[in-house]
Amino acid sequence: MLKIKSLYLFILFIFYSVPVFAQSDLWILEFMPGKINLLSPKASFQEARVGILYYPSDANLKVDIGNSLDILNYSNEFRSLTISTGIDFFAYAWSKTIAGNRLQISALDGFFGGHLTVIKKNKSDKIYGRFRFIHNSAHLVDGNWNSKDKKWRDDYEPIPYTKDFAELQIGTIRKMAEFELNFYSSFSYATLVRPASMNEFGFNAGSEIYYKYSNSLFGKPSNVFIAYHFGLEGKPNLIPTHNILIGNKFGEIGNEGVVLYLSYLYGNTPFNEFFLNREERFGIGFFVEFL
Repeated sequence: MLKIKSLYLFILFIFYSVPVFAQSDLWILEFMPGKINLLSPKASFQEARVGILYYPSDANLKVDIGNSLDILNYSNEFRSLTISTGIDFFAYAWSKTIAGNRLQISALDGFFGGHLTVIKKNKSDKIYGRFRFIHNSAHLVDGNWNSKDKKWRDDYEPIPYTKDFAELQIGTIRKMAEFELNFYSSFSYATLVRPASMNEFGFNAGSEIYYKYSNSLFGKPSNVFIAYHFGLEGKPNLIPTHNILIGNKFGEIGNEGVVLYLSYLYGNTPFNEFFLNREERFGIGFFVEFL
């Protein structure tokens, strides 16, 4: 009788415990989850955002428009794991002059492609990976055309610039009291480059440090931050580029918000129609982060 009772209790234990585990270890597939799981590095130029960067030295503007969107989201709360895939459509433009109350756009870089991200959450940090395949093309536009003389300004002719590249980025996000740290690095390889003199390989690395100092400014948390991005691209030789941002974000660190910042760039120009140019620029700007 004791053996039968013990066997009965064991079967009850298996019957009730296994379904609980199975229900908690569920993978959930979402179509159009309505947000993106990973915000892009703030100091990298080749990321989707909406904003304006003003260069006081010559009153030029860099205008960003576009967004990234997750289409499918595959998550497991029990394993603290999320896999998502989506699309990236964005562009940024160089405005050098204003005529007739409208911006004159001199150059434009367009990007479109897709991404796959994997995020693993632990108690106080996240480890993530992001794979992207992006088509980038650059163009001279009407703001660089002298309609009076019927020629391109400074006798600079358009260059057929194209770069189709794959990029793998790996990083970690760690929370410590009121601080949050983000470190990342990435490697890229271009399957198509024009002009052919450009190097196919690229490397990027960077970091972001946040400090949350307010819980109620404009009804949202407020955070000061410093972000640094290092890039190594062959245009045509491998030349380092440094971009530093210091600013304030109104909103949760890993959520949507408005970012006001100062920037310092030293290295390759972000406007690839002028890819041979090297620059040192100070800027004042803002952008909006979407999820």
